[in-house]
Amino acid sequence: MGVGVLIFLTNIFLTSRKPADAPDDPWEDGRTLEWTISSPPPEYNFKQTPLVRGLDAFWKEKTSGHKTMTPAEPVGPIHMPSATILPFLMSVGIFIAGLGFMFSRDDFGNAFMGFLFNNYLVTAIGLVITFGSMLLRSLYDDHGWHIEPEELEGR
Repeated sequence: MGVGVLIFLTNIFLTSRKPADAPDDPWEDGRTLEWTISSPPPEYNFKQTPLVRGLDAFWKEKTSGHKTMTPAEPVGPIHMPSATILPFLMSVGIFIAGLGFMFSRDDFGNAFMGFLFNNYLVTAIGLVITFGSMLLRSLYDDHGWHIEPEELEGR
C-alpha cells in the first residue's frame, strides 16, 4: 500500500511540473461527437451544429476522409442559458425533505427535535423550498444571452 501511495505522489509531482494539453482525439479512434471538441471544452460546445448522418457520427466522417465534422448550418449566434441558483435550491429542498421523511419516526430524546421531525415540519419546509423554486423557475422568463459570430473568431 505504501509503494502505491509513493507512486501516486510521484505521479502527481511529475505531472504538475509539466502539464500536457490533451488533443481533441488523442488516440485518433474516437467515434462520437465528444471527440471533435477541443479540451478543455468551450462554454458553447460547438460553433456550428454538426451534421449527424447516423450512429457514431465522427467515425462516419473519418471513414469518409474528413478530419472534422461537416457543419449542418452556417455560423450564427449561439444561445447560452443564464446562470441561476434555482436548480441548486430545488436540490437543497429535496435533500431537506428527504431528511424529514427519513427521521420522521425516530426518537431523538429531545423534545424540540422530536417535534420538528415527528410532525413532518422538516419535510414540509423542504417541500416548500423545492416547489417554491420550481414555481419561480416556471414563472421567471429568462431568455439567456447570445455569443455573436464575431466573438467566435478568436476562439
